[in-house]
Formats: sequence, structure tokens, C-alpha cells
Amino acid sequence: MEKSTIVESVYAFLEGRCTLKRIGGGSETDVYQTDDARYVIKIKGDLTNTVETALSQACKLRDTATRFTTYLGVEHSVPTYFLLARDQAGYINTVAIQPYLADASSLSAIDYCALTPRAWAQIDRQLLTILRRSLRCYKYTGQMPDLYGTFSRTKVERRRMNTLLKWPERVWHFFTQRLWQAHNLMLTQEANPRVVLVDYDPVRWSGLWGKLYYTTCWLLFWRELIFLAGSEASSLIEDEFSIRQKRGEHLCNCATR
Repeated sequence: MEKSTIVESVYAFLEGRCTLKRIGGGSETDVYQTDDARYVIKIKGDLTNTVETALSQACKLRDTATRFTTYLGVEHSVPTYFLLARDQAGYINTVAIQPYLADASSLSAIDYCALTPRAWAQIDRQLLTILRRSLRCYKYTGQMPDLYGTFSRTKVERRRMNTLLKWPERVWHFFTQRLWQAHNLMLTQEANPRVVLVDYDPVRWSGLWGKLYYTTCWLLFWRELIFLAGSEASSLIEDEFSIRQKRGEHLCNCATR
């Protein structure tokens, strides 16, 4: 039933019966929201004029998304559907469709100072789980998801991000970014909030550049894992001391009565 609804919404988008609003994007994708706030439409920047090439690209994206979802688990993933659409110029776009996560926020937009220690600890534990599963994915498949991501406010900014002049800035940001400020991870507003990955694109580089990228990500993931594990341990120790202190105060009050 869900698939038929999604297909109906997609055809409404293709036929111009559904209004789209751009809500963001990365360095390779423009992201739109349907006017009924039910779906997110992601239009990939890659263009081709042959169906065979476009179909091969879409199948690669679908297989990678399935692989990452399998390792991360349904609790940290969203379903993604792919289709091909030809534009007015005759080029073929790969389009990804995901359910819209109402009221969810990217980790980069969260005010952590306003969070309670308990809420931060819940995010901490989920990030540790996502990191461990991503590293396991890399160990067994040679691929890992991009947990960090980038953000572009407009199409012009997205194109500018890919120019050579912007590469030094992007490299610096790549090494200094932190996982709790990621654009590709979102926190849902549920009874039990979940941290979910919303980008499942594979790395476009192959050969030496691809290996260098994955090696760097592997080091960054371990950096985050060590830091977050230490933060979680500190939180647990603090909670334990707090509980023991409260028990001690309770026993003292009972003894003086």
C-alpha cells in the first residue's frame, strides 16, 4: 500500500500536479519537499542522455542504499525509492524519494546547550551504534556511508561548492567537522527520538582517491568513536555517583528519624 501511494505522489510530481519546495541540498543533490509534506524528492546532479547509463547509475544507488540500510538497521534508516526522469532538455535525472520526517532536525541544527544531559546521552549512544555499524560495513563490504554530509542553500551555491576555489575550504571542513554537527544525520521528534541517516549515496571516486577517502573517513570515525565512548563513560560514572549520593542521603534521613 505504501509503494502505490509513493508512486502516485511521484507521478504527480512528474506531471506538474505537485508543487515542490527546495529545502536544501548537498554538493551533488538538490532536495525538495512535496507540497503535502509527505515526501522528500532528491534530484541528483548527474545527467545523462542514455537510458542504459542512467539505469546503471540508479541501480548502483539502490544497491548501495540497501547495503547501508542493512548494516545500520531500520531504526537508523529511512526507506529510499529510485526512478528515472527525463527533463525538457532531453537529459535523464536520477530521482530519489523518501518519506518526509515531520519536525525532524539535522544534528547540525540542534542547540545542544538546550538539551538535558539525558537527551544528549541518548543521542550519544545512538551515534556510537551508528559508528560501530558503519565501521562493520566498511570491514565487510569496503564501503561506508557518509555520515557527515554538506549543505547548500541554493542551486547556485551547490555548483559553487564544486569549483576548485572551494576545495581548500571543503577539505578543511572535512577534517574539522564533528559527528554531532552532521547534516546527513537527523533526530526525529518521536516519543523515543531516533538518529537516522538520510543520505545513502556511494563515494563517486574510485581507485586511489576512493581508498584515500575511505581511509580518512575510517580515521575520523574512530576519532568520533573514542570521544563519544569517553563521553558516555563519563556520563555513566556521573549518574552512578548521583544515584549513590541520593541513596546515602536517604539512609541518613532514615537514621535520624
